[in-house]
Amino acid sequence: MRPDVIVLFSGGLDSTVLATMARRDGRLSACLVARYGQPHVEAETAAASAWCARHGAARLVLDVPIIGVEASMATGHGTPGPRVLPGRNLVLVAHAVQLAAARGCGEVWLGATAGDAADYPDCRAAFVEAASRAADAYGVRVVAPLVGMDKRAVVALGREIGADLDASWSCYQPRWANWQHLPCGTCNACIARADALGSP
Repeated sequence: MRPDVIVLFSGGLDSTVLATMARRDGRLSACLVARYGQPHVEAETAAASAWCARHGAARLVLDVPIIGVEASMATGHGTPGPRVLPGRNLVLVAHAVQLAAARGCGEVWLGATAGDAADYPDCRAAFVEAASRAADAYGVRVVAPLVGMDKRAVVALGREIGADLDASWSCYQPRWANWQHLPCGTCNACIARADALGSP
């Protein structure tokens, strides 16, 4: 198949599995890496960029400030709980659909999972279906291949297809030490990652 998929790529577990799937199937046109003011932007962008470089994938960077980042995401080190930024995926999907239409790509892949659904309205199947209906006006589908899977199932799939999960980044609130970003270990993303990977 021809490369016809734009992957919204954060460099995290879920989007790393998606990008690996699309690349394996010969469908990966480009990875869209978003910088919207998130506290973990440097660590996330570095992980995403490194994956693209390793696999020869096209990397496109989207700079789009989203209102409310400080209040909803920059909650401090050691703070558990979700970081719900209202409408984040709606904004990012809209840009990805525009890009896909401009490049002649038929699908945008979003790394929504069943484990995200409780806290994030724009990670639910109903959101994906609604976004895809809107995108249909431009000849584009919005697809969430992992939407029925929890994080452990995503990791199992990633290992099966050879995704380099250890090089992915999941922390919302990284620390800077020894000239590198280190995961906080206490945010929801860190906790979910450790559980899914079977880390102690």
